[in-house]
Amino acid sequence: MEDYGLISSDPPWKWVVQKPCFVRWPKGKEGGEPNLGQLSPVNSTSRLTVNIGRRSDELLIALHLPISSRNSKRPRDYFVVIPCDFETDNIDKTFAPAQADEELKSAGLGDCKSFRIPIDRAIPCDVIMPRDKRRDPVQGTPKELMKRLKSLSEATSFEVFFRFDTYAQLELCETFKLLAEKKLKTPTILLDSMYRNHGGALDLWHQQGLDLEV
Repeated sequence: MEDYGLISSDPPWKWVVQKPCFVRWPKGKEGGEPNLGQLSPVNSTSRLTVNIGRRSDELLIALHLPISSRNSKRPRDYFVVIPCDFETDNIDKTFAPAQADEELKSAGLGDCKSFRIPIDRAIPCDVIMPRDKRRDPVQGTPKELMKRLKSLSEATSFEVFFRFDTYAQLELCETFKLLAEKKLKTPTILLDSMYRNHGGALDLWHQQGLDLEV
């Protein structure tokens, strides 16, 4: 995450989790598939990752989704930063593996043990995105990814699933114990230094090509 200019690298971060993930949320008013980041190798949304890092009294939980388009040399990076004010009472702080249901199996998480982190907030999470405007409209898969990401940004509760490993289990147990004790805070997000110093913005959806005419 430091490489994207999202946060400062000093002091250094201890990255507990940096893994591909699957996220799902309750269906919104506008419909559409309320999930993102399916892990099947034939699915184009497989690049969604969850990043959980800690340093001193700071905790960063961020979802990262790069979205490519035909006319762009490099993908646009989108980040959902999950503030440390979400409800922790309903989280299994032993981080025992989650049981896979049919949706998780179709997402590629049926053949492995996985973690589940439920996020429940009073307000939705912001999405960090580039300030500069797309010149061309998004179409096809990029448009579908953008619509799902926007739907996620409007949800106040969602679940994050990712593959289990023992190291992450031990670190997550310690991290979420400190979080429940209110000993961790969200780090400062460096919006101005992001995107090669072009700057990032919050929820600037009209700049992302969704509403441009083809």
